[in-house]
Parts: sequence; C-alpha cells; structure tokens
Amino acid sequence: MPTKTIEQLKRRLRPGRVYRKLRDKIKIPGIAAVERDTSYDDAALRNAGPRLRYETKFGSNQGLKDGILLEGGFEQTTPNTAVTIPSWVLQFAENKQLQYRALEIACYNPQTHVC
Repeated sequence: MPTKTIEQLKRRLRPGRVYRKLRDKIKIPGIAAVERDTSYDDAALRNAGPRLRYETKFGSNQGLKDGILLEGGFEQTTPNTAVTIPSWVLQFAENKQLQYRALEIACYNPQTHVC
C-alpha cells in the first residue's frame, strides 16, 4: 500500500468524522463517558479533543475542568525530537508553594522504593 501524506488523509477522511469515530472507539474501564470537547478544536479541525469523563467521589473542583482531555490531530510532528512538556498542575503547585510529593511513605523494601 502506498504511503499517504497527512494532507491526502485529511482530504479523504473528513476530520470531524475521524474524531467522532475515535470518540466512539475509546473504551477504558472506569471511564463513564467519552465526549468531544469542541472548545479545543481549531477551525480547520487539524486537532480535536476527546474528553474522558469519570465518576468522581469528591465532586468538581472550582477552577479545574472535569475529566481528562486527550489530544488527537493531523499535524505533522518530527519523530524522535526531544521536547519539554510542561505540567500546569506542577507549575500551579510550585507557584502556590504547595507540597506535591508523597512524603514519609512506609515502604517494605526501602532499597528499591517498593511500597
């Protein structure tokens, strides 16, 4: 089968349909629903964000979005290129000087850190 370019696939597949199919195929234990988060889409549908919804025991937190947003898209990337991926959660904790590490965890094998 000949190799297709991303542009050829985009023309053939209609991105909106691809993202709906992706949403429908995601099946993960513990995930109550998979929804399209269209606020993440760009106008050309080069990327889209399926949001995974799970049942929480604690309710929603003000200032945090519910669920887990996945990123899917047709943009070309350079493979095997080292990049730094920031964590907004870590940055938030550091900015607020919150303790975000697990401390004083009782481990039965401290040499291997197996808890």
